[in-house]
Amino acid sequence: MSKVIVVDDDYSTTNLVRMFLEMEGFDVSTFNETTRALAAAEEGVAAFIIDCYLGKDANGIDMLRSIRKHSDAGVRQAPVIMVSGDQRLAERVIIEGADRFLLKPYSPSDLTKEIQALIAASA
Repeated sequence: MSKVIVVDDDYSTTNLVRMFLEMEGFDVSTFNETTRALAAAEEGVAAFIIDCYLGKDANGIDMLRSIRKHSDAGVRQAPVIMVSGDQRLAERVIIEGADRFLLKPYSPSDLTKEIQALIAASA
């Protein structure tokens, strides 16, 4: 079972994403802040889904940078999907190292297809 880490400060969003991904057979861990998410990733991760805007002075793009510079190769090379309601961030997150950008609101089936494709490609 592939472990997906979801980082979003919106409790409703994380629960909904968790439900859809678990229905597809993924092991999902959700976090509302970056430090705990990165620590959990060190135990193994197949992919990340990260909101660009996290509350409490946290920033999903900063987390993306931390992932891409991480000392653990499994974390560093894990596929990352960045999500946001701001289309203007799409190019920026790809330049920063994201594998995909999804504009909110996105379809749960689109998210599932993207995760499956990215994990298959990285295997």
